[in-house]
Parts: sequence; structure tokens; C-alpha cells
Amino acid sequence: MSVNVIKRVGIRGHYLDTGQTLQFFNVEHEESALLDRRSRGVWLKTGEKSV
Repeated sequence: MSVNVIKRVGIRGHYLDTGQTLQFFNVEHEESALLDRRSRGVWLKTGEKSV
């Protein structure tokens, strides 16, 4: 995040609707290998991998 965006948004603002956030969200966003977002039923059927 650039210093200019931080200064513009300020202490009480949020960065979710800034152009820079939207530009980099898909590039920087990663899903954790430890987190399984499938339902518990699907998780159980596919081998219920332990952490």
C-alpha cells in the first residue's frame, strides 16, 4: 500500500474501495493451505485431511 493512499484515507477510513486495493487484491490475495473452505460433509467424503 502506498503512503499516498494511507495519507488520503486517514486514520478512520478504510482501504477496501481504493483503486490500489482493487488493483492488487486478486494478485496479493492467497488462500491458506491450512484452511479448507468446503463443507464438513464434503471434507469428510474426500479423506478428512488432518492439520
